[in-house]
Amino acid sequence: MSEHSRRVALFLNTPIHYDKAADTYSTDYANLLDFFLANSDRFEELLLVLPVGEGEGAVDLDVPDNVRVIGFKYYMGAFGLLKRSHRIVPQLVRIAASDAVRSCDAVGAVAPSTVSAFTVPICRLLDSTPTFFIMRGLKGQTVDHAMADAPLKRRFLRRVVGSYGWATKRLLRNDRTVLFTIGEYTDRLAERGYPPAKLVSLFPLVHDNIVRESVDPADEVSDLLFVGRLSGEKGVGDLLAAFAELVERADRELTLHVVGDGPAEDSLREQARTLGVADETVFHGFVPHGEELWRRYDDSDLLILPSYTEGLPRVLGEGMARGLPVVATRVGGIPAFVRDGENGLLVKPGNRNDLRSAIGRLLEDDELRADLATASLDTASTVTFSEQGGRLVDELETRLWE
Repeated sequence: MSEHSRRVALFLNTPIHYDKAADTYSTDYANLLDFFLANSDRFEELLLVLPVGEGEGAVDLDVPDNVRVIGFKYYMGAFGLLKRSHRIVPQLVRIAASDAVRSCDAVGAVAPSTVSAFTVPICRLLDSTPTFFIMRGLKGQTVDHAMADAPLKRRFLRRVVGSYGWATKRLLRNDRTVLFTIGEYTDRLAERGYPPAKLVSLFPLVHDNIVRESVDPADEVSDLLFVGRLSGEKGVGDLLAAFAELVERADRELTLHVVGDGPAEDSLREQARTLGVADETVFHGFVPHGEELWRRYDDSDLLILPSYTEGLPRVLGEGMARGLPVVATRVGGIPAFVRDGENGLLVKPGNRNDLRSAIGRLLEDDELRADLATASLDTASTVTFSEQGGRLVDELETRLWE
């Protein structure tokens, strides 16, 4: 059977919006969802099961004719899910047991999650349906950093994530199952009891149409860029501290552009004022995927991602696709993607001196900056949606359907 004759159901926890009058879908965060939409033509039909609410999101979704959206009750965030679990879980169970899902050739789900915990076991029990999981980072670490100031919530979510992880490991013992990690951290999963033979890394980072044909590095660095959620685990406070020292020592004007929003925004603005770099730091707020975001990359000279925990952040691929040299931390799947000194610079998370020194090197070394920019663009061409979509389907054919 060819790849185009397969029917696949995919359970996601990415919330989207539906405008009934216009019959259109949109979202605020398209990560992973856009990858599957871009590769939907590889299947006869793709069923997307995810939270759907009314209204309009920041990013319009192009939903092809062979994609069927099946919605369950809309929610935002882990605690939003828990508050509505008495309604959401029964919906998930009914959908998993429906004829539409049972007739599929495979069922996929993000994991570890409530979505996978209450759907995949039903699909396996009723029909032994071939199953694939998708993991976006080490959730336990994300919880630790995001809930650092809320120990009771952190402990509770840690237990929930742990139980879902245990369930995923048990399900992977079955035949015709596989887990795709977004980024390379399979060794760490194996250490935690996940079966190594069932783990495959994917790197679906960029739309094919945003990869530039060539690079044009600036003669002099003046604009530094961070893109991401403004929360503790992203390390933006470390970046501000390093930036303040660079401004004090620099022989030119420097500007730090912070793109994103989140719970730490007010404290980061206050930190910038305290450090004396409020005038040199521009908070742009959330900018959705699209031309405005690509312009923000193009108007910058360096991309910096000082996170404490990550899977494989989309912004790295996007920055590389626009020809930017990158400075990032050695966390999650980043070291398998960014090779220190070859296509970027890597530093230890939380080490502000290392971060300042790495950025300083790129401020002063024009040749290194140009070499890294060229290598970044070469790397981006290997992590496009089309390249990684082909790999996904090849693995599904081999592991689930042969």
